[in-house]
Amino acid sequence: MIPVIDISSAVAGSADGRVVEQVRHAITDVGFFQVVGHGVPAGLVDAAYRAGWAFFAMDDDVKRMVADPHPFRGWSRPVTGARPVQQRFQFCNVESAEDARSRGIAETFFDYFTPNRWPEQIDLRAALWPYVSALQPVAGAIMSLFARVLDLDPGFFDQHLVHQVSCFAVNHYEGAARDGDDITALVEHRDSGTLTVLHQRGDYAGLRVMLRDGTRMLVPVREDAFVINIGELMARWTNDRFYATPHGVILPEDARAKRTSLTLFHLPSVDVEIAPLPSTVGAEGPRYEPITPYLWERQFLARSYGEDWRADG
Repeated sequence: MIPVIDISSAVAGSADGRVVEQVRHAITDVGFFQVVGHGVPAGLVDAAYRAGWAFFAMDDDVKRMVADPHPFRGWSRPVTGARPVQQRFQFCNVESAEDARSRGIAETFFDYFTPNRWPEQIDLRAALWPYVSALQPVAGAIMSLFARVLDLDPGFFDQHLVHQVSCFAVNHYEGAARDGDDITALVEHRDSGTLTVLHQRGDYAGLRVMLRDGTRMLVPVREDAFVINIGELMARWTNDRFYATPHGVILPEDARAKRTSLTLFHLPSVDVEIAPLPSTVGAEGPRYEPITPYLWERQFLARSYGEDWRADG
């Protein structure tokens, strides 16, 4: 069962030990959980979905105008098998190298900030940017809970999030149903970053996670909840004490069914050194060498999309 945890006390800055223990169990034993009591206004969630649906309903030729070679920018239609059932729109919370400069980020990291691609036909930014901003206190509260799980000061991670470089994705699935053993809409994978905050809405439960024992479980669709999991970078930071759970999306039984998710991929500042925390390292020593998000993204993209991903278009 996917745990559901009320984090209202953490959002208010005074989480009690019971909530910490709930998160400890969820993140170390299951790897996925849902949170309620997050405080994000329902109106912002609704506006983000409406804008995403309006954009995805446009002709592909129009959406292709904001496609980008960078896998985490603009519009794309990933293909799993022979059927393109997924559409995706992505952007970074730092708009460009110029935006990075204005935030005081060092020039040596400017090539990280491939400019966002916003469509001219619809003002996606006006709906998605406030939603992403409202998620930041939620992500911060969860990171503070993670710190307490690791027996650290609740504000330990704050110093690493001054110029966080989170990415955001709107994913939409429609147009196909399961066909025999072919049930995959998005292949099983692990996320790349520290923390994922996802809201899902649709006609069926399609998000499926693989637990440590190899069993697979669907995450229920709850309008009042965000789905939380960690990525590979957080697993490195905790020397695998926290588990980056494989997960994917399956097709519905009815081809008319649809599913959409709003997903924040939370990352620390681009120049932060991520090394296994001393409290997570035993006599065997650390499992990972230090790395920055700047270098980690390059490695992750090369591993996931090939060394020449920038030339692939």
